[in-house]
Formats: sequence, structure tokens, C-alpha cells
Amino acid sequence: MTSKEIAQQRILNQQLTRQRFDTPREVVDWLGMVQAQDLDAALWAVGVRMKRPSRKAVIAALDSGEIVRMHLARCTWQFATHEMAAALVPLYRERNLRGMIGWARQNGKTITPEMIAASNALLADILRGGKSLSFKEIVPHYRANGFDDERVVHYLVELAEIHGAVCNGLFKERERTYRLFDENESLASEKMSAIGPNLEINKALPSGEGLGGVYFRSHAPATLRDFVWWSGLNVGECRRAMQPLLDDGTLTTVDCDGETYFIAAENSAPTDCGAANNPATIPSRGMARVCVLLPPYDELLIGYKTRGIVLPKQHESKAYNRFGIFRPVVLKGTQLVANWSRQILAVTPFESPSDAPDSTADSNVNWKTAKEKYRKFLKG
Repeated sequence: MTSKEIAQQRILNQQLTRQRFDTPREVVDWLGMVQAQDLDAALWAVGVRMKRPSRKAVIAALDSGEIVRMHLARCTWQFATHEMAAALVPLYRERNLRGMIGWARQNGKTITPEMIAASNALLADILRGGKSLSFKEIVPHYRANGFDDERVVHYLVELAEIHGAVCNGLFKERERTYRLFDENESLASEKMSAIGPNLEINKALPSGEGLGGVYFRSHAPATLRDFVWWSGLNVGECRRAMQPLLDDGTLTTVDCDGETYFIAAENSAPTDCGAANNPATIPSRGMARVCVLLPPYDELLIGYKTRGIVLPKQHESKAYNRFGIFRPVVLKGTQLVANWSRQILAVTPFESPSDAPDSTADSNVNWKTAKEKYRKFLKG
């Protein structure tokens, strides 16, 4: 496959064109996890992949618990379906606990197992009965129980997420909220020592697939190092997750510029030759009309290490920096070509800075359509 064909297939599998899903739950279930440290950006990351984007619909799915926001892969906030999160918490718990406690220690804060146990018990008590509280509302309860350092409280609440005790609460603009992940059977009651980090990788997730199957169905073509990065697992773990898919023919390999990519066997033919009735393929001439405003931290970039497929190296600094900050970008055809502002919907091309961005962008009906889609999302 050529790099252009790989880009086409990724865009299709990621539901950035020819969207197949009506609901936020379907989108998140398909992708497995959606990066969600920037909450507003994550709402749009889900919405842009729906047939009819609606911010209200994504918020409603969060409020109902169909999708949750928790610390999962790479010890960062992710959207996942409730069922997927329940399956992934045991996989990531030990490594995320080590990471979070280590970060606290680097910032001069000591977190002990006794503190974590007391925190989880406190949260179970104050959130019982379906309550949803903001972080500001939670802090006084900790102070009443001897936790006076608000930064320590911050770490303890995030550790409760990692344990599977709490997840996001009812949506509030610009406020973090929390509720119990499961009123009846908190995952936090499981002993960490009983769940080795390597034991659950090939466990059947709610979709009936293992983590490798979920990733490659929605992100392929992708390399082993892409999967390692996205999953937060090590190379050996990822190889074990992929092997059953290679053994049964679900995955096959294609080469591009000396690198091996893994792809669903049914999609391994060049996209120009794809069957017209296959929703995962589209002639390349149709890709030229694709124009999408992507949020910062979108899966089309953050879901891979091989980002050069859609982003020329000379423009990397315009899309993200070395500190891991990702910016809003515009997908045109199979390439990222511009930044955009979520506040005023202004577009700034990566090249030809002397051009007038607004007149250049708005002269193309596809740019207008992309902007209108975002406006409808905000109102919907």
C-alpha cells in the first residue's frame, strides 16, 4: 500500500467520512477509547464521527453512564463505554497506580496505601445513592477527615478513578464532577495483587474482541509501535494481543516505505480497488472532498506513532509540541493542512502564511460544510 492509501483507510476506519454510527455510545464502543483530557475537545471528537453530530447527545451519554471518563491507557483520561471501562480498569490499574503515585512523589506529595483506602471509603460514603459532586464540593469532606492539602486530595480522587471506584459525574461546564463507577460492586474492592498486568490483555471485551481487535478494527492500518503507544502496554504484551488475530487471519500485513502495517484482511487491497459496497473502502477521488475540523488530541493523530502518514514532518510543530500539547487541526483530503480556532472558527493554513485564511478557506464549499457541521454540533 502507498502512504496515501494507508491514510485513506485510517480516515475511513476512524469514521471521519462515511460515518456509520448514530449515537455517541456506538462511536466510543467502535474506537475502544477516546483521549479525553480536554473535555470539550473530546465531546467533538465523538460528535464529528456521528452521522448527526450533537454536543447535547454526547453529554447525555456521559450523564447516563453509557460512556464514562476515567484514567485508563497511558494514565490519561479516556472516554470508554461503561462495559469497556470495567474490563480495562484491571488491565491498567497497577501500572497507573505506580505512575500516579510516582508523579505525586515528584511533586513532593507522599501517598500511602492507607490514605488510598481511606479516600476510597470516603468517596463511597459521600457519593452513595447516585450522587454527583464536583471536585470543589468533595474537598470539604476530605478536610473534615484530616486531608488538608488540596493537591493531595486531587491525587487521591484520581487514584480512586484508577482503582475503578469513581468516574465522571453529571456534566458541568468547566468543572470536574464525580460519582461512583458502580453503586453495587465497586471494582476498588478487588485486591490489586490478584490482577497481574499481563493477565487480561486477550480477555474478551464487551465487543467480543480483545484489545488488539478493538484497536485494529478502528485504527488500522497501524504498526506494532502504534498499538504499543495507543494501548500503553509493552511490546511483548501487544504481540500477545495481536497473535490470535494473525493466527485466525483477522489481521494481515502490508508494507509501506519499509515499514510493516497491520490491517484487517478484508481491507488489505488498495482502496482504489475496494468494493463499492464495502463501507470501509472508498475510491481515492472521493477522499479529495473530505474536509474535517479535528479537535486537539484527536485519535487520527494521538492514536499513532506513525503520524507522518497524515502530517508532513515539517508541520509537526503546528499540530503538537514536544510537551504533548495537541492543537486543533484541519483534515483536507488525506492530509492535515491547517489549524483552526474553536472560538471564532478561523482557519490558518500551515503553508503560505501570507494568504488570507478566511477567504482561502471559505471559497471552498467543503470548508464551509466542515464549519457548518461544527456549528450544528454546538447547537444540537
